[in-house]
Amino acid sequence: MKPGDMVRFAFFKEALNYKDWSNTEKKHLGLLVEHDSVQGNVMILHNGEIIKIRANLAEKAGKKDYEKR
Repeated sequence: MKPGDMVRFAFFKEALNYKDWSNTEKKHLGLLVEHDSVQGNVMILHNGEIIKIRANLAEKAGKKDYEKR
């Protein structure tokens, strides 16, 4: 992921299984501002706010995500 990419993500409070982050449903869309791979954090612009979450809870959005919105 690079800054400027559209990403889908989940908030930390939505993650139910803390041992396996990949199964968490990522239903929010935002714009990636910064990806810190050393600390494992991402900063995302979502609804006019910049939020900071774990990188495991975010992934690059694809064509299907754009069609849903």
